[in-house]
Amino acid sequence: MSTAKLKRGDSDLVSFGQMGGAFVSVGSDATIPAGLSVVAVTCLSANTQIPNGATGFPQMSGQNIPAGVTIYGRWDGSTFALGAGSAIIYFG
Repeated sequence: MSTAKLKRGDSDLVSFGQMGGAFVSVGSDATIPAGLSVVAVTCLSANTQIPNGATGFPQMSGQNIPAGVTIYGRWDGSTFALGAGSAIIYFG
């Protein structure tokens, strides 16, 4: 799906991460494509942590997020890193 030409109803898909995603683990930052943000994080390992360095909402620093939980929000920047664990991030 191109961001230049959205059809009716496509904006809902974009807000839920239909613009792609990436795998992130400790020491392996993901690059956020220009013009996009991270809109969801699905934790793959127990005790995944999203540090305060991730600019956006919600701020989850120091919180251990269990495996299988998806956090919806909006994190901006050029890269996305985790403080612990691994996750799939979704762009929108």
